[in-house]
Amino acid sequence: MNYVTSEELEGKAANKYEAIVIAALRARQLNLLEKKKKEAEGEGEVEGREEEREDEKEKRKVTVIAVRELVEGKIKFQYEEG
Repeated sequence: MNYVTSEELEGKAANKYEAIVIAALRARQLNLLEKKKKEAEGEGEVEGREEEREDEKEKRKVTVIAVRELVEGKIKFQYEEG
């Protein structure tokens, strides 16, 4: 399992707490997109599926994806002028 350290988050936002908020917002966005995709395909929860390997589950967790995207610089954000 790959962990992201607080040092890796430095410089991605004003501070590490802000970086986590940004990643959380992205994770929510990814989760919503996944739900919409499943609805469009007509899929639901399938019972009796084979157990997935832990590393495969980890790759699909939206929170992990969002933090990795932030660390890799794939997430762009700006503050709203208010």
